[in-house]
Amino acid sequence: MIILFFQIPYSALGCNGVTMLTIKTSKSRYNDLKKIKKHFQDISNQYAQSGYFDGEQHPTIDMSLATLALVHENGSEHIPSRQLFAKASASLVTGGMTKVDVDIKRLVKQVGKISPNIDLVGADITKFIRNMFGDTSILLENAPLTIKLKGGRNTPLVDTGELRDNLGYKTSKNKGVTK
Repeated sequence: MIILFFQIPYSALGCNGVTMLTIKTSKSRYNDLKKIKKHFQDISNQYAQSGYFDGEQHPTIDMSLATLALVHENGSEHIPSRQLFAKASASLVTGGMTKVDVDIKRLVKQVGKISPNIDLVGADITKFIRNMFGDTSILLENAPLTIKLKGGRNTPLVDTGELRDNLGYKTSKNKGVTK
């Protein structure tokens, strides 16, 4: 019989001292615990990145897509900060990305099937961010002059669609960029 001990500080519960939780398990269950430990180690090695990679250039201006996205994220003297990626990250942390949350929960449950599911996380994060482009309920509206120059469209971060359409992702499974 194997006994596992977990110490939980009472201070975390507003008390002083330490309590002990004891879990008894059989030897056959110990092998399951080893599998679970390996599963969580595998999960900790997984990643999904969404953004602009490999220095891809914008077709009509002399800068990379990553640089243009950074200018829009931080703003400049004449360009207001849109904070697309900061808002997407905050939404992920607060649980606003429901589809991604489902993917992550599925990822945690799929012992031995982590790699195929990490691509779903990357794809859904990228789709979530793409859907934020042009959304004035999330992004600061365009200035009146910008709306006029865009033919009456109030679509922040969308002019030609290059930034939105070239947003891609990489994962621990697929190291190439997927758009």
